Amino acid sequence: MRYELQSFDGKQWRPEMVYDDKTLALADARSLMAGQRSPHAVRVLENTETESRRIFLKRRNEPETLFEVRRRKEQEAQQKAAEAERKARRKRYADWEQSWLRQRRMRAIVISSVVTAIGAGILVFALV
Repeated sequence: MRYELQSFDGKQWRPEMVYDDKTLALADARSLMAGQRSPHAVRVLENTETESRRIFLKRRNEPETLFEVRRRKEQEAQQKAAEAERKARRKRYADWEQSWLRQRRMRAIVISSVVTAIGAGILVFALV
């Protein structure tokens, strides 16, 4: 028996690897789905290789699916929530930065006003 690992990219199934060991094929399928960039789905097909045509067949010319996992909507929702949190964090930082710059400008205005007032006082004092 041979076991074929396939991944689904949203449009079609693509073969990833062919294994002689069932447990290895299943383990690789699970690890592929657990990765950061997991495909939409993975499946492991149990195949009978014919000598004449070297294609994977079962009865009625269909391979038997041993394992199939599709990306869960919860995972997609978590990814969207994480992205929304990153955007919110960026916005909070941008708002903080704008606030900080406003405070710096206000301090600069106050300081320049005080310096101008002191300079005017010194000038008046010098004229008297």
